[in-house]
Parts: sequence; structure tokens; C-alpha cells
Amino acid sequence: LDAKATNELDPAGPCQVITKERPIDENIGAYEDVDEAVQKYSQGALEHVTLYSIMQD
Repeated sequence: LDAKATNELDPAGPCQVITKERPIDENIGAYEDVDEAVQKYSQGALEHVTLYSIMQD
């Protein structure tokens, strides 16, 4: 709820809505949309993220 409220107050701020519409592997939480957002917002420092597993990335 905090991130949602932060995004509503400042739509260009640090809390952005990221979709999960193009799954790579839903079991570990790997999504193409998330990877693209991670690359963009980290300015290339990160390329891949899994949302549900700390053992993968």
C-alpha cells in the first residue's frame, strides 16, 4: 500500500508500476517485463531479477 500511495503522489518518482505479463518462469518469478524495468531503472547495473527466489538471482 505504501508503494501504491507513493506512486499516486509522485507518478514520476521512485515507485513505478511494473507489469508481469510476459512470463519466463512463473514458479521463480522471472518475467520479461520486470527484467526490462530492472535494466532501465538500474541504468544497466542489473539485467535479470527473479521475484520469488533468492537462489536464482
